[in-house]
Amino acid sequence: LIASGITGSILGWAIASVALATFPLWVRLAFGAALGIAFLSGAGVLSGASRGAFDVMHAAVILFVRNRRRYGGYITHLGITLAIVGITVSSLYKVDESHTFRQGETFKMGEFDLTFKGIELRERPGSVGVIAYMRMDKNGKKFGVAYPERRHHTKGDQPTSEVSIHESALRDYYLILESFTDPRAGSPPKAGVTATIRLLQSPLVTWFWFGGVLLLGGTALARSGTTTLASDD
Repeated sequence: LIASGITGSILGWAIASVALATFPLWVRLAFGAALGIAFLSGAGVLSGASRGAFDVMHAAVILFVRNRRRYGGYITHLGITLAIVGITVSSLYKVDESHTFRQGETFKMGEFDLTFKGIELRERPGSVGVIAYMRMDKNGKKFGVAYPERRHHTKGDQPTSEVSIHESALRDYYLILESFTDPRAGSPPKAGVTATIRLLQSPLVTWFWFGGVLLLGGTALARSGTTTLASDD
């Protein structure tokens, strides 16, 4: 039985390490432990507690193959739970802030101290890109650099925005360059170099998308297998 639990936990950890790679360590450990408990309770009944470790591990594999519908159902319910949690938290705790920076200015938006380092004008075939360089500090340490951009196309009146995205298991961050001034781009010299930055912070967006993947995968697994019942002669 112990071997069955270990086998299930290792299998769960292996699956979680790939499928839940962006999630915190405790999520992967909990997934592995839950699968280990399921194997512990099922494989022991199938093989008999008095048999050897190899027989129990073999029984654990048979248990999964024979009960694809059952474990597919587990995965499906996990996917539904993650999706619901992701949608709820993302809606309730979303951050949407805007601020106009002067070059060199630092301003706190959401969880970050953002510093506007400057603007780069980058010419491309058919367009000119205006890129704002934003340093992102969190808790006094450098988190990263964002490069939100506005592209002005030679054929077309409306500029387009290139959003700078930082993704993680718990939160997604989107930085958008809404407007800017720069004498090199035709702005009045007195306006100086400025950038209006919009920060969108959405928690648990990854959980919603991954929950959808688990829902589809678990449903496919459940439909592919049937539970085999042993019959006495």
